Amino acid sequence: MRRCSSERSDAVLVISTCRYRVSEEEFVRPIVEIVRDEGRDFDVVRYTEPIDASGFGKVIICGTALKDFDYLNHVKSFEFIRDFKGYVLGICAGYQLISLVFG
Repeated sequence: MRRCSSERSDAVLVISTCRYRVSEEEFVRPIVEIVRDEGRDFDVVRYTEPIDASGFGKVIICGTALKDFDYLNHVKSFEFIRDFKGYVLGICAGYQLISLVFG
């Protein structure tokens, strides 16, 4: 993964909601490939790690397997999106997290 080198509005933070790393091959890697192919600076973090979106203009919260609900125990980790000034895209589980944060 490539770390964002500067505060740029086109830098993307990709967040994995996958409990198991093997699931990231299906739910995160394709998103990373698209971001990489677009030539964007990016970083990938897992939902269980501290999430720092400073220096990023965009956040993508990826989905996970249908029976993987562990991310729901970490909704507070995503409350930063309330004050985030950039764009946020939620895919599947990511969209559920956005709706939970905003009620």
